[in-house]
Amino acid sequence: MTAPPVESSPSVALDGCVLRRPIEDVELVLAEAAERSFPAREADTLGICLKRGPAHSLVADGRSLIYPADAISIRPPDCVWSVANTGPVAFLSLDVARSFLPESLRVDRMTFVPASVLPGFAAAVRAMAGGDAPQAVDEAVAGVLADLHQGAAIAARELDDAGRPAALRRARRVLAERAADCPTLDHLAAEVGANKFVLLRQFKRELGVTPRQYAVLMRLARAREALARGAHIAEIAARWGFADQAHLTRQFRAAFGLTPGRYARQVRSASASRTRAARRRRG
Repeated sequence: MTAPPVESSPSVALDGCVLRRPIEDVELVLAEAAERSFPAREADTLGICLKRGPAHSLVADGRSLIYPADAISIRPPDCVWSVANTGPVAFLSLDVARSFLPESLRVDRMTFVPASVLPGFAAAVRAMAGGDAPQAVDEAVAGVLADLHQGAAIAARELDDAGRPAALRRARRVLAERAADCPTLDHLAAEVGANKFVLLRQFKRELGVTPRQYAVLMRLARAREALARGAHIAEIAARWGFADQAHLTRQFRAAFGLTPGRYARQVRSASASRTRAARRRRG
């Protein structure tokens, strides 16, 4: 007599997942497709989770809910929730501590939004998990929150504030003066008297880049000027906050399409050509 097949039990919670804590206030979880169960739990964080897979049921604060297929959940701090079986799903999860969040943030209950509300969420989480600098992680998380607010998934008074254009001008001056040592988003916002979420949104709306990316552009501009004056590449890298000569070379090539050495040679060649032409005219 053949024994009946034994049904496999789902993995419990985060077993086999990849966990990262790129900055103190943020935890990331990356999970490959699997069936999982989450016993009842409470976390003092804002949870944002992009799930890829079929719909499944869960319980949140005593309510039975359906987590839609291929959707993002927003879980408020202090929510008590559980899942008996997710089915075969993969997910990217971001837990943000209260210390990072806007003080007036309100998410009254667990909600779900289409993945289209956060088109860049998956890429941002993977970049954070890949070892980006703390400043980059800080800006990426703030950007996720700003996008959620724009999609009406969360509410916060700070994010409703349009901010003062003068704050953006002051921030640009600060970054220009301190291009070699970019302050964190928190420090920059405090220095110019602006909310960091609003300041980040102003940079992205008006300039198309984050404050950290703007600082990198400033450093590259200074490096280009120094190369044109004949400074050595290693000296420029140390002066303008690049980790080393190779770091400067990678970023310079990404921005301008050629290496610093090749750019310097082109500048010298152009200068020599101008000198020869001037001599011929005088000649």
